[in-house]
Amino acid sequence: MRKRGHSSLARGWITHAVAATLMGVLAGCGASPPPKVTDKEVVIEVPKANDNGRLPTTFLPTGVRLELEVSPKEKGFRGEVAIDGNIAERTHAIVLHARDLTIEKSEVVIAERVIPTTRVISRPAHGSNGNDELVLIFKDALPKGAATLRLTYRGSVGDQLRGLYHVKDGELDYAFTQFEPSDARRAFPSFDEPGFKVPFELALRVPKGDLAVANMREKKHEEVGSFTRFEFEKSPPLPSYLVAFAVGPLEIKEGSHRVRVITTRGKSRLGARALEVTPKLVAKLEEYTGVEYPYPKLDLLAIPDFAAGAMENPGLITFREEVLLLDPQRSSARSKRDQMSIIAHELAHQWFGDYVTPRWWDDLWLNEGFATYFYSKAVDGAFPGSGATERGVVSAIHAMRTDELQAAAPVVRDVVGVK
Repeated sequence: MRKRGHSSLARGWITHAVAATLMGVLAGCGASPPPKVTDKEVVIEVPKANDNGRLPTTFLPTGVRLELEVSPKEKGFRGEVAIDGNIAERTHAIVLHARDLTIEKSEVVIAERVIPTTRVISRPAHGSNGNDELVLIFKDALPKGAATLRLTYRGSVGDQLRGLYHVKDGELDYAFTQFEPSDARRAFPSFDEPGFKVPFELALRVPKGDLAVANMREKKHEEVGSFTRFEFEKSPPLPSYLVAFAVGPLEIKEGSHRVRVITTRGKSRLGARALEVTPKLVAKLEEYTGVEYPYPKLDLLAIPDFAAGAMENPGLITFREEVLLLDPQRSSARSKRDQMSIIAHELAHQWFGDYVTPRWWDDLWLNEGFATYFYSKAVDGAFPGSGATERGVVSAIHAMRTDELQAAAPVVRDVVGVK
């Protein structure tokens, strides 16, 4: 992802090398004994939050099926999620993430047997400033082996540019997402850590007349009452923070090589230059890495209200509107150069951070480091004489001057919890 003015943000789980600039930490809480839940004759000990701010590995997800009903004009949304996985050891409790969600129903399915929860507890993770862990309690111990968690819930469409949030552009309403680093849990119960990297199957029910787009290509859509249900293809393994979608009266401008620009109504014509430069940058990254672009489509989504400069969601890269959309008659040479650099940075993340992802946020510097290095290779390779490498050297000199200071932060730091 690209913050206002500088580098992008990365994510995921690492099997090669890539990830992390650091993001917040802290921790509090002493060693109090774990709470207990009494269910008539059974006393169940509730596992306490881990001191490292991470989820226990009692349940390991292998896939997610998610369906949401989203109306951009409404303040709330509804969702149903099924999380396939494996129970690592016999247990009475499964811990996952959820924040500001109202759980209406929760259960686990094991060998076609449906087992409802006895109780659901919402609590803070270690180092968190809010309740973002969800503890599902079961009266009878769950056996080791394959299982599916199923939850039905309600949530809020926010206005703070994180999670699933509302944007009004003129008189029209839209819903967009920004999940990195830890806001997917505001949209669906999840194992919201980069190390839990699994395929997602997403469906969105939206008001008739609105469009829905997501990381993957549309599989089909059909009218269901007053809604249109959009179903998307199954994704490759993704961490939850890279899931992305948008709903509203969107415009789509098609380009070549699977590239599209998506905007709010009336603005798609301003995406022409992005459609021109993106395929050339992708080709150079493919050539340099020796790996074909790893996703079935490449959408560039311009958002009017967006906290970051850009975010590298695979297949649906999001940008602040003023970064992606340029008026060819009025745009300066610098704005065109900056647009190309930011697009290239986010494209580099498709390989470094998305396709290959670090397990935890203390390696975020690898995501950003690789994306920063390779974006200049792509820009100068596709557009000789653009000077991206030279500007990178200047930036490196500024960084080294900052590193001379006693107050300089280490590149790698233990991250305990994510706010």
